[in-house]
Amino acid sequence: MKKIFRLCFFVILAISLIVLSMVPVFAQESFEKIHKPLSPETGSDVHSIPIGSVIYHLNNGVTRVFGPDKALFLSALDEESDLIATPAGKLPATHVHHVPSGAFIDVTGNISDVYSDGVRVLTVIDQAGGGIPGTLSSFHGWIEWAEDLSVSNLDYFHARWNVPSDPPNPNYYDLVYLFHGIQPSGGGKIIQPVLEWNYLHSDRWTGAAWYVNAGTGYRSSGVNATTGNEIRGTMSHNGYNWTIQFSNHTTGSWTSINTNIIGTSNLETYVTLEGLWVYDDGDDLPGDTNFNNMSFFYGANSVDIDWYEQEPGGSLNVVVNSDFNVTLETAN
Repeated sequence: MKKIFRLCFFVILAISLIVLSMVPVFAQESFEKIHKPLSPETGSDVHSIPIGSVIYHLNNGVTRVFGPDKALFLSALDEESDLIATPAGKLPATHVHHVPSGAFIDVTGNISDVYSDGVRVLTVIDQAGGGIPGTLSSFHGWIEWAEDLSVSNLDYFHARWNVPSDPPNPNYYDLVYLFHGIQPSGGGKIIQPVLEWNYLHSDRWTGAAWYVNAGTGYRSSGVNATTGNEIRGTMSHNGYNWTIQFSNHTTGSWTSINTNIIGTSNLETYVTLEGLWVYDDGDDLPGDTNFNNMSFFYGANSVDIDWYEQEPGGSLNVVVNSDFNVTLETAN
């Protein structure tokens, strides 16, 4: 009996030593606070990581980035990272990724591989899951919009609009998005060419192609815009992938991303004014925006879109002039 007792004692002691030896390793892990989106690109508006990095979004709220040499580059706590306002709501900076214009984002399950000019520049592995609950509009600060929630088939959606006037008296954190978008029936993912005001506190108009999936946002390299510029946004499917393109037709600049994130059936379409940290009064909203020359196709056939207005009333008003022309009024 004594021998058995001593054996058990030493086994328990050995296990305890192993556990204790592991605790300091976790306790000593250094977490970096992330203030800007993670990106394989360089610039003042991103937190640069090596080209070819692998980002792990863990289900314990930790994001780890490993370089192409498989060495740990950084660790960060999602809840301690700055919140970044995306067109699908506020996300921690660790979950917002800027990618080069023209990049292809190949999504398989919870793994997204980002390619630029045929080179893998980023891999994102989302173990955290999450997702965007329900219809994005009910969750993320959409102010007024037109929608069609029952589009059977669609592989092309184009729209034009002009950059409206700036918000007359905005605050530092006010941010506005104007876009048309596509998401699957029931939500969870969205693609959209987006006109942005004050993105990352820039205090100006910019534009980019976006998609958000499973709580992670991807944004193409941005282009500049000013009031009066003609914007053209196009989402087109080539039978394999979607191309989301944002174009400043006035200046000739454009940006895009490509992804296989959604299909071409059972979709929802939107034309949207979104505001984050705004709408305490009318001074933080831009002028009216008219989305026009819209076109919808599936193959060679045009698709009928039946817009339904979603508006809070007052000075905000959605005017459906036709299937191809929608105005989002703000009275500014």
